[in-house]
Amino acid sequence: MAVTAYRNLIRQEKELERRLDEENKHEPPRDGVIKTIEDELTQKRTQVDKEAQLIREQFPALASDLELDPENPDAFVKALREDEALVEPVLTADRLIIFVARNHQDEVSVWSFTAEVDAKKFESDLTALWKAASDPGSSFDPAASAEPGTPAHVAAELYDWLFASAELRLEGVKTVLLSATGPLRYVPFHILLAPGSGGQRVYLNDRYNIVYLTRKGIASGYAPGAKYDKAAVVAIANPSKEEPLPEADAEVGAMAEIWKGAAAPFEIRQHDQATAGGVSTLLQRMKAQTPGAQRILHIATHGSAGSLPQESYLLFADGKVPQDELREKLGLGRAGVSLAVLSGCETAYKSGALGQGVPGAPGEFDGLGVTGLAYGFENAGVKTVLGTLWKLDSATGPVFMQGFYRRLAAGDSVAEALSRTREELRKSKPHPYYWAPFIVVGQWR
Repeated sequence: MAVTAYRNLIRQEKELERRLDEENKHEPPRDGVIKTIEDELTQKRTQVDKEAQLIREQFPALASDLELDPENPDAFVKALREDEALVEPVLTADRLIIFVARNHQDEVSVWSFTAEVDAKKFESDLTALWKAASDPGSSFDPAASAEPGTPAHVAAELYDWLFASAELRLEGVKTVLLSATGPLRYVPFHILLAPGSGGQRVYLNDRYNIVYLTRKGIASGYAPGAKYDKAAVVAIANPSKEEPLPEADAEVGAMAEIWKGAAAPFEIRQHDQATAGGVSTLLQRMKAQTPGAQRILHIATHGSAGSLPQESYLLFADGKVPQDELREKLGLGRAGVSLAVLSGCETAYKSGALGQGVPGAPGEFDGLGVTGLAYGFENAGVKTVLGTLWKLDSATGPVFMQGFYRRLAAGDSVAEALSRTREELRKSKPHPYYWAPFIVVGQWR
């Protein structure tokens, strides 16, 4: 009964989103109608979140069902190409269940694998992995994967538990779409170490383009892939005097140079001009000037994706914008932004929460995990979010962004551009702290 009520709320939420999308296309805009639908949608999302929390608290065995498409679980998979696969790991009190779903000529195949897992050992290892990956002073060497106690050994052990069985059904797959629940939301799968040739372990990033999905994304479906080589860009940089990010100015300047060859608009707002209201106005103008084009919103500022929505925010010149106010304050509902790039501190997940107190203590792995702030943008109509898992190195962050945009400009998909840029950066900066914080949540093509 609880999951049925939840799924009914999801259907109602989807219908309101459909109505809002249609209304945003109306010319001239009917602000009163839009405001009414937005208010209804906000209330409905609050109901969805409360019902989901109720299920997690009272019916933990049913919590994994929250990720399923409420109408047709096959619909999402049928839209996949043959070199794409959906992987859904589910952790119960004493075992792990991994579902792998693929599409072949409109026929959906689903496999499941079950293994016993020590939940406390899992959470302890996950905490250790986060600490090591987000600390550039730690020793994180794949060659040491056979040495117990090393970060590489933990990354290899987590691969063996969480992903090895799934690979039995991933032949020919290039892109893995991960939809996880509970503590598994916190696993940075792209840095797990899989067996390679000659007994050496290799990062999963080198084997697949790995994309993280949200419950809402799977339920509402993802649109066909989009090219960004001629996208219009709005870039926001270094808006705070109290917490300046001088490297952000250089970052967006270099990106603008790369984008000159795209023959598409590239607008920059920096310092005092980088207000939430100013961004909203600029996005509306950009939409009017580039009908039918893809649009990218690049935000190089401080931010945090807390374990709970109310803890997540982005910082602009006129203050913090909480996750649940992104649609309204930035005007995202009407802006037609396809890709949001959050080039700031911990904009996908606030990693500092891990490891405080006893590993695996109640609440430590509660919340949205690596998909963090992406929920706010997805709720505001943005299909794809590139964010960061931990604090960026001030020197390599801009280098990564230049490589990522250079690949987008060359026509790569978002997932492919991310994976290849990680690989390139790792040649000079092999520690995961430098190349692994960047993740894509949502539309991958």
